[in-house]
Amino acid sequence: MPYCSQCGVEVEEDVKKCPLCQTPIQKILPDGQVGPSGPYPSEAAGSPPVPPLTMGEKMAIARTITTIGILIPLLLIAAIDYFINRRITWSSYVIASLTGAWFITLISLFSWKRPYVFTALVHLDILALIYIIGLIAGNHSWAIPVALPILTGSTLIVSAAVNRIRSLKDKGANVAGIILLAIAFLCAVIDFILQAHYHSSHRLGWSLIVLSVLIPTALLLFYVQSPRFSHSRLRKFLHF
Repeated sequence: MPYCSQCGVEVEEDVKKCPLCQTPIQKILPDGQVGPSGPYPSEAAGSPPVPPLTMGEKMAIARTITTIGILIPLLLIAAIDYFINRRITWSSYVIASLTGAWFITLISLFSWKRPYVFTALVHLDILALIYIIGLIAGNHSWAIPVALPILTGSTLIVSAAVNRIRSLKDKGANVAGIILLAIAFLCAVIDFILQAHYHSSHRLGWSLIVLSVLIPTALLLFYVQSPRFSHSRLRKFLHF
């Protein structure tokens, strides 16, 4: 019986294309016989179509990109702060925020089908982030004038993100992208409220660094989810 020259699957005698990869079956004629177009096939076998990414592959890519996209700038910022001040100072805010963003993103990849569980875990992460920032600042008296506005803003941002995720038809890396954008806006809200409370300033500070990391990472995740990624060099580079 003939075999597929591309994937090696054994096929029936009358099959013209491989049922798995759609490669034309090249039949070897007995000695002395010549096919209608000569002793060799008239057309070369084409390349098999690129298989679409599975949900597990998309989630693995999202975890890889998120971890790399957050870990590298986190280490770089900590190194710069330590090199200048000989200890960790202002970068502790950025480290805490990026770590919280990484944790929330992983939560989103495992619990996006259960929005209530996801929302509860996100709020716990936000409370932990507020507590850590309070430890860094050395003052917890800001709980009512600062923590409550932050929680209110986080509730609105998380609710908008959850509703957007639930409305998606094709879920994958774009889920992590939406979460990263929500975290970016949340960090901006936290920074703005802290600046207004402690410094009477209405501008962003450390959150600008967080935004510069999370927004490009989110855009890259949206690209991973797009149809163009299946044929891109980035997929080959990531070995997916």
